[in-house]
Parts: sequence; structure tokens; C-alpha cells
Amino acid sequence: MTSEIDPKQEFERVLKLAEYDIDYSTDHPILNDLSKLAAHVAGMPISQINLLGPNTQWTLSSFGIDIQQMPRNESICQFTILETEFFEANGLDSDQRFKNRDYVKGDLQLKYYFGVPITTKDGHNIGSICVMDNKLNKFPSEKIEMLSIIGNNVLTILDQIKSMKELKQEIEEMEESSKKLTHDIRGPINGIIGLARIADEQIKEGNFEDIASINEMIHKSSSSLIDLAEEILGTHKQDINANPILKYITLKDLQNKLQTLFDPQAESKNLKFEVRCGLEHRDLKFSKQHLLQIIGNLITNAVKFTPEEGTVKVNLDIETNEFGAQLKISIQDTGIGMLEEQVSNLVKKEDAISSIGTNKERGFGFGFQLAKRLIQSLNGTLEINSERGVGTTINVSLHVASELSVLAT
Repeated sequence: MTSEIDPKQEFERVLKLAEYDIDYSTDHPILNDLSKLAAHVAGMPISQINLLGPNTQWTLSSFGIDIQQMPRNESICQFTILETEFFEANGLDSDQRFKNRDYVKGDLQLKYYFGVPITTKDGHNIGSICVMDNKLNKFPSEKIEMLSIIGNNVLTILDQIKSMKELKQEIEEMEESSKKLTHDIRGPINGIIGLARIADEQIKEGNFEDIASINEMIHKSSSSLIDLAEEILGTHKQDINANPILKYITLKDLQNKLQTLFDPQAESKNLKFEVRCGLEHRDLKFSKQHLLQIIGNLITNAVKFTPEEGTVKVNLDIETNEFGAQLKISIQDTGIGMLEEQVSNLVKKEDAISSIGTNKERGFGFGFQLAKRLIQSLNGTLEINSERGVGTTINVSLHVASELSVLAT
């Protein structure tokens, strides 16, 4: 007996079908052998492999009939997906549910239908595999299991296609993480290389006084790169449906990390680089999610567009209220600055804008857009104030999970 549709179960079924993300506009020849096999097993001239969406029956493969889709409420398979084993209709031309359908009273003159549901591992009937005949018939009971096995093979293929899509997406995410890593550490590494060249020049000139301090700066910066790399490479591993594991940092520690990480860039370009933080909440712990990527990209851009003898200043502060903590970041440079139109384009455009730094540093326009995207993902705000020939100030505000918010809950 056919069951009634349960709205909750139907919604869950449709969601499960959506997970497969099937492109119904393309052919699926990989399933053709299975539809042909189903017809051969049944000894009938027509077979179909169908998936049933909310309003449409989509035919992924068929044998003996050429059809791609039909309204779900006109199909026979709409009844099959309500069953646990099979649905059979013998005498379609006398069945009130089907006798006026085109496939019965039209050229096909179908009189018999037998279908088994295609059932996912968690029990959702997303479609069916069916056989049909234009004369009265009876499906052999000993072959029902064989048709069910064919249906299981259809599901296996769909699962494989789904897995391949997920694997492809994961590979793309890994490649994106690799691009982020390459981009984000380019600046710090160039800074380290610059310091090494300075040290080499000092040695050649016989000036050994600053070698120790330069070597210590190189060592600290190299160590800080590990934190940045771990943050970037760890991003794509997080489950999209899971809450990220928050790692905490203090304002003081963030100040030290930024100073250590980006000192070499500034030093190699003979810039004055300074990171300051507010005193009131400098020891308050807050989430460091994406902070090194956001601030680091903005600092690298500031260094890139500031000529030698210039200045890059970073100010960090925490503002607290009953709702938690706001991290305030200000990055100010004495660089080449931008016209109002340039600022507008930079903020509005989603695509990277490639440009060259004051020392002809290679740029891909990736840094600012990445920082902007991460700020948006954290529901933060970004503001740019710039004047051509004077410099640029970027202000960022981020709500961060802190000890205060943890205590409040």
C-alpha cells in the first residue's frame, strides 16, 4: 500500500537529493548500461533511472524511450519513492491515477509499470529505477532483488560522483590555501632576505657591530613565520558546519608577533616600522582567528607602497562593553597614497587589482582583497582614508571572542 507524504520527511529527502548537486542539463552516459541491464533483467522494452525533485522527475538514463523530465505529479515514480520495496501498477489504462496521462493514451500506450526506490544509506528515497511495458505483465518475484541490486549500483555511482566533486573542491581549497600561504609569507621572507643582504654588506665592509642584532631579528622573524603558516594551512581543514576552535592571544602578544614578523620587511626597505597597543586591555585574551592574515596583508601593502625613509605605524586597541570586545586596528603609512576614485574602486571591487610597489615589488592585488574578505567573514568593518602623495590610513574594527564574552556565558 502506498503511504501518504510526510512533509518533514519529504523536506529531508529533498535536502538529501540536493547534496548530490546533479546537473540535470547534461547527459549521464555512465548510467546507460544499468538502465539497459534493468530492461534485460525484466524482459521489458523500457526502463528508466529517475530522480525526483520537489516538482520534477528528472531522467538520468533511459532505455527504449527518449524523455528527460516530466512534472512529478504526472509521474508513476512519485508513488515508488513512498515505498520501502517496490511499486507495481498493472493496467495503467484502467487506473484512475494514470489512464489520462500521455504515456498511457498517447503513442507509447503503456500498460505496465514496476519500480524500486533508489535509497540512500540513511534511508531517503531520492529516486527510482523502473521498467515498463505496453502490454499487461507481471514482474518475476525472483528478479525483484536483482532490480534492487541495480538500483544500489545506481546509488553507488551517484555517491562516487558526489565524492569526486567533494574531492575536487577539497583540492581547490588546498590549492587556495597554498596560494594564500605563498602570498602571505612572500613579504616576510623578502624582508628576511633583505636583512641577510644587509648583514652580508656589513661583513664585507668589516662592520660587525650590528651583525648580532640583525641575526637575532632574522631568527625571530623566521620563527614567527611558522605561526602564520600554521594559521593559513589550518583554515581549509575546518569543518564548514563546525564552530572553529578558537585560539587566544593577548594584545601584547599580537603586538610582539607583528613587530617581529614584519620588522625585516621594513628594515630591508629602510622604513620606520612600529606597532603600538593600548595599555588598558593589553593582557586580555581574545580570539586570534585570521588576525595574522588580515593585519599581515594590510601591513605588507603599507610597506609595499611606502618609499624608503618612510613610516608605517600600527595601532592596536581593545574596546569592551556588555556584548564583548572590539579589536580596533589602525595601519598608517606615509606612502604614495590614493585618489578618492582609487579608494572607491579598491573597496567596491571583488577582483584583485595588480600593482607595483615603490621598489617595484611584485604584486598580485591579492592581499587587500583577501584581508577584506576575511574581515567580512568576521562581520567586521574596514575604512580607508588616503591622500595622494601623503599616505594612507586603514581602520579595521572586529568583534572578537574574548575572556569577557566567555565569562558572560
